[in-house]
Amino acid sequence: MDWLTTDVVSIILFFIGLAGLVIRKNMMISVVSVGIMDTAIILFFISITSSAGRVAPMMAEYANQSVDPVGHALVLTSIVIGVSIMALILIMILNLYRNYGTLDWDVAKRIREGECHDFDIVKARIEV
Repeated sequence: MDWLTTDVVSIILFFIGLAGLVIRKNMMISVVSVGIMDTAIILFFISITSSAGRVAPMMAEYANQSVDPVGHALVLTSIVIGVSIMALILIMILNLYRNYGTLDWDVAKRIREGECHDFDIVKARIEV
């Protein structure tokens, strides 16, 4: 299994997330799919900035044995930004579900555009 490297795994994960994003109509599945894609991109950046035989800069005895820390700093920043964006997206989805009672992208679009005439917004509100 020489072909199963971190680069290949990250590409496979990215396309799994992309398939979940394209195929499913549920908003929560879309959020999970975007999270999988984000993780795949982070794994890819880590795999291209790391190399065999090299360690973190604080663990290396000599400068030529260490990995370039810029890629890892960018990944750390990406993780923090990704988590905060996911939190905001989940809050928006929660508010949409409370107001309209659906997590389907197509139904929410029809309700927003006013095409769904059989939808009663008063019945769909959930008391919390």
